[in-house]
Amino acid sequence: LQVRRSTEYLRMPWASGAGNTTELFVFPKGGRLPDNSADWRVSMADVPANGPFSFLPAYSRIITLVEVNGFRLTGDLGANIEIMPGVVYSFSGAERINCELFGGACLDLNIMYRADAIKAGLVLLEQAEPINASIIAQSSHETIIVICLDGRAAVRQPGRRRHNLSPYDSIYFSSQEEQGKLFLTSQAQSKVAIISLEKIA
Repeated sequence: LQVRRSTEYLRMPWASGAGNTTELFVFPKGGRLPDNSADWRVSMADVPANGPFSFLPAYSRIITLVEVNGFRLTGDLGANIEIMPGVVYSFSGAERINCELFGGACLDLNIMYRADAIKAGLVLLEQAEPINASIIAQSSHETIIVICLDGRAAVRQPGRRRHNLSPYDSIYFSSQEEQGKLFLTSQAQSKVAIISLEKIA
């Protein structure tokens, strides 16, 4: 289990040059999307203005809004959706996507992954009451990433110490056995993202 603080992430420009990305985790380490050397990447992106997303045909993508007013995505393969709080949207990196902001710059959370090798999922937990949840890995090939998006959260493995998370801090957990487990708690009014990345080939 690896804890990463919001100050430790790597910041870089988009492949298109239209915005900036904060890279939380990438596998394998040092892998990059433009040359297809990454199996997957989890990042948060500043979206400063209307315009196209990077064209990444080797990857599938999952996106959700983190901060501010949201945006509409339209694409040449039929995408037409408003990305508002709580919306999780999957689409192909081979679709040429255009973004139209609703009232100013936004921050989003992205998962980009090679669908021929990786099964990916994203769940958002957001509620008025405190959260108490168990997160269970489904196989020894699964990686789980927990990101505190708002408020305060904590994660621990059974029998081990608790790791406290502030906004944008994260936990990386790579299960080494079937049914690996984490315990998640949070304050009321917190928002937590749980990402699953499982190797399938």
